[in-house]
Amino acid sequence: MFQGRGCPVWGTQDTNISPYLEKLPKEKILVFDLSTAGVQVTGDVNVVKTSLQLDKFSCGVESVVSAVFNENDKAQCVFVADTAEEATAGMVVASCVRSAQTINKMKSMIEDGITEKEWTEALIR
Repeated sequence: MFQGRGCPVWGTQDTNISPYLEKLPKEKILVFDLSTAGVQVTGDVNVVKTSLQLDKFSCGVESVVSAVFNENDKAQCVFVADTAEEATAGMVVASCVRSAQTINKMKSMIEDGITEKEWTEALIR
């Protein structure tokens, strides 16, 4: 299993992910099953079955965005796919959603007077 740097986003081609999940922080875990074989997982884990293959890419991206959008920034996202490229594509989509959430949170901190506008906007750029 491999991790995206600086983000709780993971990818693997191994469909039996229960041993990996035991090593993750005990936050909420979202598993995205992009594989043809199906994921083997135990415990209280949300599994989203979708595809990021070219012919279904748009629908798959919508599924990932919808699932990640409503979660807090500590939720772990694990992408299980037949290829590393497909898992990585899912990881990139989830990371983009996380980035947008962070930027929105930073902008709300400006509105709440918690941080300075110029400093925060410089960070966002």
